[in-house]
Amino acid sequence: MKLSHSILAAAIVFAAAPAFALESEPAAASMQHSDHCGLPMGEGSISALNVKASKATIDHAPIAALGWEAMTMDFKAAKTIDLSAFAAGDRVHFLLSEDTESKSYRIEAMCALDVSEGLHDACMGKMHETAVALAESGGKSCKMDGMSHDAMPGMDHTAMKGMDHGNMGGMKPGDMKPADAEAMSCKDQCPMMKKSSGAPEEPAPAQDHSQH
Repeated sequence: MKLSHSILAAAIVFAAAPAFALESEPAAASMQHSDHCGLPMGEGSISALNVKASKATIDHAPIAALGWEAMTMDFKAAKTIDLSAFAAGDRVHFLLSEDTESKSYRIEAMCALDVSEGLHDACMGKMHETAVALAESGGKSCKMDGMSHDAMPGMDHTAMKGMDHGNMGGMKPGDMKPADAEAMSCKDQCPMMKKSSGAPEEPAPAQDHSQH
């Protein structure tokens, strides 16, 4: 039965890796759109703009982080925001930071909602970079709750080395033999995995259980 245990363990490892990768992408997107180093973010519609004075009047939805109900408010905008790129009626996401001197909140970044998904995602990415810079200027380290951005695009499969393979199907150190490794070929033993080519999948060959 050692061979069966070896095959089962391999199937679990290979199947788990792509599943983890798929789950990590939505998680990253979620953090990009909702977690901005603890800074409050609002959503609303622009009622009026004063580009020269760097001011925007926004009819915003409730902002739970600040305990604010839905209302129309005037905000000062950071000089880095090009308000001329917006117009009254635009729906936007906006990032706020508190001005400790005036005790008011200023818009530090703003992204239009009624644009293509790619443009919105790019803008939200820049918004997060702004939040990181603001947090670090205030003495707080913030990179997606401690996760390194460099770790997101490509997973290091060596991170799986900490797995306890001894709990996988009753395997013990020494159970794996060269013959077992050869039998683990995904061509024969892992039909659940997608083939890399576009050729139609062939049915898995019947396994001879008489040897077990």
